[in-house]
This record gives sequence, structure tokens and C-alpha cells, in this order.
Amino acid sequence: MLQAFVDDSASHSGDRRLLLAGYILPAEVWLAFSADWRVALDASPPLKSLHMTKSFHGWSAEQRRIKLDLLMSVIQKYRPVSIECSISKRDFDEVLAGETPHDLRHPYFYCFHALVVQAARLVNELGLHGPLEFVFDTQGNVGTNAALW
Repeated sequence: MLQAFVDDSASHSGDRRLLLAGYILPAEVWLAFSADWRVALDASPPLKSLHMTKSFHGWSAEQRRIKLDLLMSVIQKYRPVSIECSISKRDFDEVLAGETPHDLRHPYFYCFHALVVQAARLVNELGLHGPLEFVFDTQGNVGTNAALW
């Protein structure tokens, strides 16, 4: 089985771009990836988890760079398939928001569907086999909405 772990993000300036992004690997590879990721997080100075805007308060630029390099080395080791999709909240509000049925009025709906299609296309192009399970971050409503969509 393949698994895609997906998280959401949003910018709060400019066009307020909304983003869904994640990585795809076989489930058994995720186990090894997770173990190596935990080792990298635990390396001094340790982090409980990685959140780019919250994890590094009080860290020097050099400490942050070293930790990010260590975490990037885990990603480079396993070379997961990267998937991402973004949409401009400003453009969505100006063009689509008033024209779509109520259930489809959230811009993440369009990102979600585009991400699923992109993942299926990539899995096929790369000759990967097995069902693809999506695991969404449970923070906020995006994961719950994705299950409904």
C-alpha cells in the first residue's frame, strides 16, 4: 500500500495563497522514514515536531539551518514523491466563490481534488503499485472536509 501524508498551509498576505502538499511512499518505507525523522528531531537541540513558524523561537539562525539540513537529509535519503497544489484565495473569491454551490465554496476543495488527481497521475507515471491511502493533518477543518469531499 502507498500512503500520502498531506498538510495544509496558508499565507496571510498578498493573494493569501492556500496550499496542500505532501509526500508519497510505500507504507513500510514510511516506518523507516518516521524512525529516521524522529532521530533527526531528537538531535540536539531537540524539537517535538517541525512547524516552520513555531518551532524555532529562541534558536539562532545557525541552529535552525543545522536542524533543517538534518531533516532535509532524511527526505533526501528516502526520496518520497512530492505532491502539491495551491490556489489564490483572492482569485478564488473574485472569480468562483459566488458562482459555486454551497458545498464547493471552500478553495481547499479545488486543491484537494487537484492533489488527488495529481497523485494518481504520478503513481501511474512512476509505475508504483498498490492502493493509495491519503492521510491529512487533523489540524483545522481541511482533513474533515476532505473526508466529506
